[in-house]
Amino acid sequence: MKIQVQLFSSLRACLPPDAERGKIDLDLPEGADLRALCAALEVQRCLPAGSGLDELLKSWQVSVNHEFVLDLNHPLQDGDQVMIFPHMAGG
Repeated sequence: MKIQVQLFSSLRACLPPDAERGKIDLDLPEGADLRALCAALEVQRCLPAGSGLDELLKSWQVSVNHEFVLDLNHPLQDGDQVMIFPHMAGG
């Protein structure tokens, strides 16, 4: 299945060099979840030293089809759009 992925900030380093504006289409096997997506992109290598994937949700926001997700076991479907970006603050 094909998933559209957009990564922001330091996580962009996990994308292939030909990724445009932090976006790629990623092929994943049917039944894959967010954890599998992060593993395929080797996101853990772009996190601070000693951080595991479970730490990702503490420092980053994950959106699937423009809805925030709080579980890396969230299943993905063909055509989903995933964005991972730093927590935002404002006022």
